Amino acid sequence: MHKKTIRQTPLYIFSHTWEDFQLQTCEKCFGPMSLAAISLLSVNPNPSNTELFFYLPEDCGCGTQNRTVKAIKYAVYLKQKAKKAE
Repeated sequence: MHKKTIRQTPLYIFSHTWEDFQLQTCEKCFGPMSLAAISLLSVNPNPSNTELFFYLPEDCGCGTQNRTVKAIKYAVYLKQKAKKAE
């Protein structure tokens, strides 16, 4: 059985992407945004932009959704690049 390392988990990917891109949200959307992103990455490790925009909440005016989509796509790219290097 293949065991995932901590660096391969959706939570790790999302939290480090959040830090690397210095994404700042308001209190209203941080929880829903992070839960939606982690849930989506758990089911689909390489979501399309359409899927990300569909699943990430956009009901907040702080404008984080677009930046979060870019950050997640970059994190997925880095994960795939690291996997190919192994």
